[in-house]
Amino acid sequence: MPYLFPVLITKDLGASYGRDASGIQGIELNIEPGTIHAVVGFSGSGKTTLANVLTGVVEHSSGTIHVNGQLTTPKELKDAAAKGIRVIHPARVSSGKMTVAEALHMEGIPSHFGLPDVKERNRRAAASLGAFGLADIDPTDLICSLPAGKQLLVSAAAAMSKPNALLILDDATSALTNSEAHILYTLLGQQRTARVAILFLTSDPEEALEVGDSVTVLRDGRQIATHDPEQVFAAQIVGEMLGRDISAEPTNVSRPCGPETVMRVEGLNVEHAVFGLSLKLRRGEVFGLLGLYGAGQSETVNAIGCALPRNDGEFYLRAASLPARIKTREQALANGIGLIAEPIGHPPGTTAQVPQSLIARYVRGLNESNPQKAPILNCLQANCFVLLMDGPTRGLNVACRFEVYRTIMDLSSQGYSMIAASTNADELMRYCDRIGIMVNGRIIRTVERTDFRLDRLTAILKGS
Repeated sequence: MPYLFPVLITKDLGASYGRDASGIQGIELNIEPGTIHAVVGFSGSGKTTLANVLTGVVEHSSGTIHVNGQLTTPKELKDAAAKGIRVIHPARVSSGKMTVAEALHMEGIPSHFGLPDVKERNRRAAASLGAFGLADIDPTDLICSLPAGKQLLVSAAAAMSKPNALLILDDATSALTNSEAHILYTLLGQQRTARVAILFLTSDPEEALEVGDSVTVLRDGRQIATHDPEQVFAAQIVGEMLGRDISAEPTNVSRPCGPETVMRVEGLNVEHAVFGLSLKLRRGEVFGLLGLYGAGQSETVNAIGCALPRNDGEFYLRAASLPARIKTREQALANGIGLIAEPIGHPPGTTAQVPQSLIARYVRGLNESNPQKAPILNCLQANCFVLLMDGPTRGLNVACRFEVYRTIMDLSSQGYSMIAASTNADELMRYCDRIGIMVNGRIIRTVERTDFRLDRLTAILKGS
């Protein structure tokens, strides 16, 4: 039987938290049954506000909401659920002493003397978990004892086991590992087959393009554009999220490095990883360390930053004729060397203690949701003149990666020196002045920017 109406239609939808607080305005959505509409935007773009309006947590101040052709104004989460609208969000996962079986809210469980048959509830919960691809979860486990990703998947299974018209996911994959995210995508496919409409809110444009049948971009609470994912590239989405055309931005413009050497590393040795490594870093230079996994580039920057013990090696700073006495991360910071670790699994830090003048001057392009913003600012606040970056964009979405590229080049132009370790030659070519190619714990070749070519770097790296 054909559906007469889209599941969700919003017209000029708006909501505000006050004169100086952000909200949303002019949101126009049209979501058909069995489709996934992705909405992408940075933290603060209005995604969560939109979810809160649709589920009755926040009252909308303008516009209309129609669900299955009926004008709807949800008053609270329970009211929205009664209308078939449910939300999955990492912050709304069940907690406390509730078991997995209890969290699934299974209905029709036999009871004895007014109490539910626990054995039957657990049996049905186990069957339900198996159907959702979560057979490794024990239904008798407490929700709070599970890892965050498993908690969210149980919450998703509970929501999807109910009759739904509209399912809202608000940055749901932010708490998931890659394998857990694939489980969630599979569950979404099942919901799509069941003709449920899905509103998928994310800060990752690549994910939005992969998951969505259509993609809407939000920025500062406003709807910027809606795209067919087959007709748009991630770079255009990123530009709309940022409010500028990143395709026109140079990725590695010529930046003259100062003649003075700000750091010299001599004879660095790290057990089983780095062997007799030496390098010089000039003022304003970005020096890349490129290697395959296990080649020693990560160990090198971590040893220089004193996050990893070294067996041998001396560091000479600026014009000093004697090596600096640096053995700990605290001593490294005190001497102007800051280590910015790989961002995988690290939530965005706080920038509350960093002067706004520092933020405005050096890292204006980093969004608050970018995991690298706080570590970079903390190093600048500590007056570091050498920044060490281990996999600076590994695990970041494309929008955050472009922000980091721009920030590295901005800092370099201000005289900061950096060493960046990566397995990604294309990335290092975007912002480095020189690239040292590492094989088996040693730099076997250093390539100047004028000689950067991906095929050349790859051939040296692989020994061809």
